[in-house]
Amino acid sequence: MKTNEFGKKLARERSYAYGDIIRSPLQEYLKLEHSGRIIKERVARLGADGIFNFTAETRVYPLKDDDIRLLDGWAGVSTFIDELRDLAREHLGGDSSHEVAFFNRVTTGVVSAVCALVNAGGVVLSAVPGYKSHPCAMKAADLAGARFVEVSSQDAKDVERAAGKIGKDLSMMIVCPSVKPQVFYASDGAFQSVINVGKRRGVPVLIDDASGATHRTVLLNQSPALKLGADLVITSSDKRGKYGPRGGILVGDRQLVRKVAAEAEQIGAEADSAKLLGIFRCLQRWDPEALRSEQRIGEEIRKEVAGRLGQDALALSSLGVIIPMENILELISARAGRNPADTGLVPVEASCLVAMILLEDDGIMTHASIGSPGATLSLRIKPSAEEAKRFGGPAAIAEAVDRALDKAAGAVQERARVSLALFGVAPEHAG
Repeated sequence: MKTNEFGKKLARERSYAYGDIIRSPLQEYLKLEHSGRIIKERVARLGADGIFNFTAETRVYPLKDDDIRLLDGWAGVSTFIDELRDLAREHLGGDSSHEVAFFNRVTTGVVSAVCALVNAGGVVLSAVPGYKSHPCAMKAADLAGARFVEVSSQDAKDVERAAGKIGKDLSMMIVCPSVKPQVFYASDGAFQSVINVGKRRGVPVLIDDASGATHRTVLLNQSPALKLGADLVITSSDKRGKYGPRGGILVGDRQLVRKVAAEAEQIGAEADSAKLLGIFRCLQRWDPEALRSEQRIGEEIRKEVAGRLGQDALALSSLGVIIPMENILELISARAGRNPADTGLVPVEASCLVAMILLEDDGIMTHASIGSPGATLSLRIKPSAEEAKRFGGPAAIAEAVDRALDKAAGAVQERARVSLALFGVAPEHAG
């Protein structure tokens, strides 16, 4: 049984332990609902300029004035779908031999792939270079009636050993090569060695490159996964410098993609006409310089935040600022004059508390405040250059983070105040 530093059991499908306030995915969802209420109130009072997106995900539909005519699910889509498929192949390093499919989000594409390609009783092997797999991988295995095995390691030998133990029951490999901006395979060779574990055994290898497809290739100068031998690659249309809706783009082996697309149509996971059009406009305007710009402003913000909190408080990251949830708890405990274990909070609660204060007081959206259940809940500050400037620049952002930590420290000993900040209700009413 895996536990955190306080002896709390890590939640299934999570890298963190629940506590007495955030006890399950239900409380994560209640927090998301409360975030929506805060955003609504700020927009009503200040307009859209009162909200600042620091998530590195845009979730917009960059449509043109006359695009309404293209939303027809039959005639409209038919006019751009071929060009969209070509753009998707180009974006993921594919060619004309590869098939393409689109989903309402990356996670539903992963679920569709596992349900289509894995038989009940089989084993899904998930390989990540550190941290944990996305919760959808384990959920997908559950839905398919398969067993789920995870290997978190930079070393392909560890993946090889796990595959050897599984033996003939191995049915599919899912590899997430860039789990977070600071967790990725160190080189093409290391990544390809992991892919080859599945290739040697003749099982489909799906690459969950939701953010890595651009992060790895643009910022780390690594190769597209298809060129390293992957059978299937899926990425997002709203992450890492892309300006588009939340959607999934799958490119790969023609026969496998068609099986996955057929499964998606049966379970309602396919992208509809509006999503397809949004992805089309997103890929048309994709420019790697947008991601490089995010990296540059992230470095400036990092310097300012480190100047206030100390370099050790931050995680290494090639994009933006990341303060691990464990460090958040230590920071607010120190400011409150307490030991972390005496606050009554677990790290995820501390991180979400600071994030919700940032949202309510400054309109700053982060994954720890608006992320869906299962999202990474460390405090991540990743604005575009435009959003950072609109807020007031790197120094103003660092000051806001510092203020939020102070405010969280003032609330840490009062369970009711923490619950009100997280959910908008007293703890007894939070599920």
